[in-house]
Amino acid sequence: MPSVGEFLAHTGGRLLALDGRLWRTLAHLLSKPGVLTQAYLTGRRRYFVRPARLFFVLSLLLFGLLRLTLPSVPELEENLAVAAAASAASAAPVSTISATWLEILDASPDLVADPLRKRVLHYRSLSRAERLQTLDTGSIRLGPYVLFALLPLYAGLMQLVYLGRGDRYPGRPRRYGEHLVQGAYMHCSLLLTLSLAVLLPWVWVRVPLALWLLVYLARSQYAVYGGSRWGAFLRGILVTLIYYVFAFITQQGLRYLAALL
Repeated sequence: MPSVGEFLAHTGGRLLALDGRLWRTLAHLLSKPGVLTQAYLTGRRRYFVRPARLFFVLSLLLFGLLRLTLPSVPELEENLAVAAAASAASAAPVSTISATWLEILDASPDLVADPLRKRVLHYRSLSRAERLQTLDTGSIRLGPYVLFALLPLYAGLMQLVYLGRGDRYPGRPRRYGEHLVQGAYMHCSLLLTLSLAVLLPWVWVRVPLALWLLVYLARSQYAVYGGSRWGAFLRGILVTLIYYVFAFITQQGLRYLAALL
């Protein structure tokens, strides 16, 4: 994964030079739910940035902003001290690697276990604040890969919930690739909203952004797939619940993996 600086140097200039396509795409993404998917599927592709490239750009933008806003170790130590002083109980537990993992590594082949054992022991030797910073930094570093992995899952779920009734809705996406395009643009709207939330860290801004995103996603799904509004709503709820279960499991695994890489 390239650094933010390398990405901007190699990709940013090229995107900005695409005859305004980037800005046109972002304007449509923010104000016209579902239009980008419909334009792509009907062949009007040269007017907008392709969904894969836009997804790549916005994911790196978000995780670059998150990296810039990470608190330092002294700031984390101060926050933990304040939290501990404000409560009789200790501060919220930090994800850690228990001794069970060391027992598993002891029973594993040395070729695999030795490098991992060194990383586990190093992680366990860190202070609480250093562990937090290690987990957060690693999660941000691996985050784009997780999003790319979850995108095909989202497309597959949408294909499952919209199976059948092709004769009644002939314009509805049917192929997996078409669902993947819609999923990419849906994720792009999420990434752009989260980037704005990072840049504007005030509750009175973030709450309207969250509400706008919910309405936007519902309108985008209805615009692309059609059907009844209740049907679109129930399908959206089902897909969202399954998606976030997988996202939560992946995120928890990512935090442990971040301590080892």
